[in-house]
Amino acid sequence: MSKLAFFLILLLTLSSTSMADDDREEGFFGRLAEFGEHDDDHDEKSYIKPVTDPVYLEECGSCHFAFQAELLPSNSWKTMMGNLEEHFGEDASLEPDAKAQVEKYLYANAGDRSSSKRARKFFRSSQGKNYQRITEIPYFIRKHDEVSPEVIKRPKIQSWANCEACHGTAAKGIYSDDYVRIPK
Repeated sequence: MSKLAFFLILLLTLSSTSMADDDREEGFFGRLAEFGEHDDDHDEKSYIKPVTDPVYLEECGSCHFAFQAELLPSNSWKTMMGNLEEHFGEDASLEPDAKAQVEKYLYANAGDRSSSKRARKFFRSSQGKNYQRITEIPYFIRKHDEVSPEVIKRPKIQSWANCEACHGTAAKGIYSDDYVRIPK
C-alpha cells in the first residue's frame, strides 16, 4: 500500500471516529485543536458574541474593555459581581437596578451557556476553577504563550487585559490570529 493511500485511510478512520464529548469539534481536526495544533479561528462558530447590553457597556466599558460574558463561566461572574466594592483594587459598585441588569446579562451569556467553540475552550480549560481574570485561564495563557512580557510593557499595550491593543476586532468577538496586530 502506498504512503498516500495509508494516510488517506488513516485520515478517514480518524475523522469518522465518534467522540464521547459531544461539545468537542468533530473528527481528526477537532482532535488536533484539542492539542493546539489546529485553530478554528476561521470558523464563525468560534467567534464570541459581541457585548450588546447597553448598561454593561456603559457601566463596565467606561473603565476598561467590556469583556464578552462568554469569556468567563457564570460562577466567576457571580463572584465578581458579588464583590464590586473591591473590583481589582477599585470600588466599582453599581446602583441596584444597574447591577441586576448587568448580572442578568452576564449570567445569561456566560461561557458555560455558550455555543461558541472558543468560549467552550475557555470554559473547559478552567476546569471548574473560579477565575476572576480571563488572562489567568489556561486557554488564554496557551494562546498567548509566545508573547513576551516585554511586548506587554509597550506603551500602546501596557496590560494583558488590553485586548483591543492587539486584537482590533475584539469588540466584535473576533480574536482570530489573522487580525492580530501587535503595536511597536
